[in-house]
Amino acid sequence: MKQLKTVFAYEYGQYLKNKVFLVFTIIITALIILFLTLPPLLSDYFGGADDGNAQAPAVTARTKNLLLVDKAGLFESESEAEEVLLSYNVTLQSDGSADDASIKESIDGGQYDSAFFINSGADYTYMSKSNGITTGMDSEEIYEAVASRYRLRLYEEAGLTQEQIAGLTAAPQLSVIETGGSGFGDTYVYTYVLLMLLYISIILYGQMVATAVATEKSSRAMELLITSAKPNNLIFGKILGTGTAGLTQIGIWLAAVLVFYNINSGFWSQYDMISRIFNMPPDIVIYAVIFYILGFFIFAAIYGALGSLVNRVEEINTVAVPVVLLVLIGFFGAFAAMASPNGLIVTILSYIPVFTPFVMFVRICVTEVPVYGIAISIALTALSAVGIGVLASKIYRMGTLMYGQRPSFKELFAMLKKSKAY
Repeated sequence: MKQLKTVFAYEYGQYLKNKVFLVFTIIITALIILFLTLPPLLSDYFGGADDGNAQAPAVTARTKNLLLVDKAGLFESESEAEEVLLSYNVTLQSDGSADDASIKESIDGGQYDSAFFINSGADYTYMSKSNGITTGMDSEEIYEAVASRYRLRLYEEAGLTQEQIAGLTAAPQLSVIETGGSGFGDTYVYTYVLLMLLYISIILYGQMVATAVATEKSSRAMELLITSAKPNNLIFGKILGTGTAGLTQIGIWLAAVLVFYNINSGFWSQYDMISRIFNMPPDIVIYAVIFYILGFFIFAAIYGALGSLVNRVEEINTVAVPVVLLVLIGFFGAFAAMASPNGLIVTILSYIPVFTPFVMFVRICVTEVPVYGIAISIALTALSAVGIGVLASKIYRMGTLMYGQRPSFKELFAMLKKSKAY
């Protein structure tokens, strides 16, 4: 245990002294502070010095010039037309005196961006320069506004009351209640954020373990370490030291997020998506920490074992391909769990230890998973983490003295079997 503590303290201290690690931590922290502070400051600066509570109505900039040829008499004035065409400076022509050729010339000359002809209540023509996808968007916007105006006139001519018209024009409201949760409801936002954090941290900190091991081997320092400490203590100390450094780094970032979000909560609380992240249930946070620790330990152990098999740091990316594939399978399995959390394949993946941190965590977020199911998955993953750690220490011990061409996985398995690893 003393050896383990010594290795852990050394590895953890090395990260805290590493300039790249410290600068990266500081830069990300500064970006978090800037992101959470700058928008509220700009909002206060450009929002004016009013009472701080009243909110000015949004004003849409009128950036386009439209010639509206209204032969059906739907609009009585240009201001009336602009009430429904918020993006346009409208020039209204009711008599239809101008011919198509002169209007086309006005558009080509830049006087108007487009022209819209209301030939009758149910017959419209749109004219503009050919400008790609925006042509369809603009014509659809004008059409919807004019068609709505025409329908409103028909309702009024039919003698309907304002209440009846409001009932006909109101958009139907749909409320969805899902008893088992929803991957695309309130939980989706923070589930996605935590999943991305888990994915990035496993790849990032796992690579750091492999790099540390490969560096020691290339410098021959590993040969000295292996003679003075047990392989188990070395590999577990490195994993725990790197994992703790990673948790420290993430903790600093999360602390910055929480502090500066609360300082500027009056501004950010108006954004529902961001509010959901900061209002996630406490049990989700607990499960996120548990699965982060278990997932990191499993993959960090594999990374450490593979790092001991290479001769140079540059070779890590080559041997790490199988690990990355496992992470990606778990990552995409988690996305499948968002869509179908109780599907057969997703359920099976959630109980396979290398995929559990991703898939089971998402299932817990978006649906009701039985308590015994969660307990079984955590127990299996914890036991697998220990087993993989022990196996990684054996590979670490063998890899210490392996130089030259690295062994294939088949040869490695044979060596483990020969050394009574199983």
